Amino acid sequence: MNDVESESNDDADGTTALSPFTSVVKIHAAQLPPEQYRRYVEWAQTGESVYAPSTSWQTYSLHAGVDELVEVAATINGIPPDVYFSDFGEDACEVIGQVDSTPVYFFPAMGVYLMALNETSVAEVWLSWPAHPQGW
Repeated sequence: MNDVESESNDDADGTTALSPFTSVVKIHAAQLPPEQYRRYVEWAQTGESVYAPSTSWQTYSLHAGVDELVEVAATINGIPPDVYFSDFGEDACEVIGQVDSTPVYFFPAMGVYLMALNETSVAEVWLSWPAHPQGW
């Protein structure tokens, strides 16, 4: 398990809050079996995109490395963690690390990484970016 301590969470754009989270995600995602990672990349090309259909975005993960994809796909979602996490129902998840004692979760069926930042927001990475995770 990968543990990271953050230096600060007080920046305006969320960059500092995301940095320790993405560090943990990058380490884990780089160690995924190639066939599992490939499944998420394929979904990125064929799944429903968060953007208007665009070949440049939908094929991004074909050309980007894992670290680049994580950086581009990492966002802060303004949904309270209890609401966001409940959307995953009984899907299996793994705790893959911690940031300041806060668990970083991975949902392998969907290729989603999540971490609660506070009572009103969640850090997330979808390995299927820009497509919604499979089964969303």
